[in-house]
Amino acid sequence: MAWTLAQAQAKLALVETAYEAALSGRTVSYQDKSVSRQDIDWLSAELDKWQGIVDVLTAQAGGATNPGVRIATWS
Repeated sequence: MAWTLAQAQAKLALVETAYEAALSGRTVSYQDKSVSRQDIDWLSAELDKWQGIVDVLTAQAGGATNPGVRIATWS
């Protein structure tokens, strides 16, 4: 599925909320699952995933033609 920047930001906000709740010991619902502190690793991976998608879409919105490619520079 092709995500819009707004959709990806909304997903990122949801997982951030679930992650923060789980860190503080609460059990919350995320993606039709009940998640808690024991799901921190999975939630962390979800955070990384959605942050990456938001970063790419933000770069594309800013005019980047190949936002996922990084050029190494050595000094």
